[in-house]
Amino acid sequence: MSISSCSSSQSVTPSPRGSVFPQETKTPAPSHAVAIKTVTVTPTKYIPEGSVIAVKTVQATLGAKPYTATAESLCPPIEIELPPNYLAPGTIIFIENEAEIWEHQERLRSMSSQELRISPFLDDLENGLFTGFHVSPNGQWLAIEYSYEMIDGNNRYVNELILFPIHANQEHMVIPWDEENWGYIITGWLADSQQLFIIPREDSGYGREDDIIVFNPFTRQQERIIPSFPDPDNIWPEYLMYGRTAYYNPTLNRVVYFLGNYPNTIVLWDIEQSREIWQFTENELMTFAWPNWSPDGNTLTMIHHTPNDNGFEFLFVSQNGVVTHSQVFPNPTRLQTYGWSPDRRYISLRYRYTNWEYRSRLFIYDTYTETLIDQCIENVAREPIWSPDSQQFIVRIEEVTPKGTPEAQRPHRNIVVDLKQNRVFRV
Repeated sequence: MSISSCSSSQSVTPSPRGSVFPQETKTPAPSHAVAIKTVTVTPTKYIPEGSVIAVKTVQATLGAKPYTATAESLCPPIEIELPPNYLAPGTIIFIENEAEIWEHQERLRSMSSQELRISPFLDDLENGLFTGFHVSPNGQWLAIEYSYEMIDGNNRYVNELILFPIHANQEHMVIPWDEENWGYIITGWLADSQQLFIIPREDSGYGREDDIIVFNPFTRQQERIIPSFPDPDNIWPEYLMYGRTAYYNPTLNRVVYFLGNYPNTIVLWDIEQSREIWQFTENELMTFAWPNWSPDGNTLTMIHHTPNDNGFEFLFVSQNGVVTHSQVFPNPTRLQTYGWSPDRRYISLRYRYTNWEYRSRLFIYDTYTETLIDQCIENVAREPIWSPDSQQFIVRIEEVTPKGTPEAQRPHRNIVVDLKQNRVFRV
């Protein structure tokens, strides 16, 4: 667990993974910035020109396994007080907002998971806007996107990357962003915990949204990965996948993208050997939820809705294109977000029963038992943040308010869910 909020009207940007921090780390010495190198993903010596490549093509067929009963309901009451020493040892980082988010008055706070005491965190920084928090897979580093206004007569904003080691005996690194990086945002770490994914902001003017930069903050080395896939779709994915046309796995040896044709086709591409591994064709628009890679980069997950939107299933695709179907769940629904637990057992879902529902409900899919678990947690505001052992997660929820209430006026609270003990606590 890592980024959360600690007052009733706060705004939160969660990290993609849990961050109960370990007790030892080794800090690589930073070096001077180096010139950016461009890598173009094109056919290589592995595939001679003119070679015939066998491609696995799969038509969308829902119901590879029979329909099942609706989700199993586990509805423990929310306990008011979290017992001391209940959580795994570590630190939880909160964003505190005493004003509306646009006033740029955010502060960071930390809380010991054992003592449950909140303290200032990086309080020497000027008040600014924290636009992204990313915990490394090994739990040793917290990468923070930070910007603040430079009062120099030009109303200029300064963007910085802060790399924070999770130990008091080490100093954090502040890495200024140059002009070339102004239009980019960090999307997460690679599996090696040494490099960060960076993609262009929408309408930034800094290139296609499926271009990425792989940046090593310790050595300051960076590579621009320019895709050269066959016939990528640059129109529909802007609607289907919120502006992104390509999804790279954390080990950077696979990418999934939409093919530029209709019916809609998703392609799994081998970056190392520049070859297509797998295709999945769907005749109905908007029956996919966007792809999601497992933390180790070995499994691609997609959620496939029925054309008439009365059920859905998970598709699990290996790096070699082997597809496993989950059971089909018959509830009419629309899934908003989903993500993996660190151990790859659970997938969290923000789940609406109809397209028109304003609020969402939290479900957990257990990949071991193929069970969809309803935690009876309503009004989920953010994606859950997992503990490293995948037994607990913290999630932000909204109190019920009249529809149309401004976000800054909606009261929020954080709760901890213990899957093993089936208990829920307020934080």
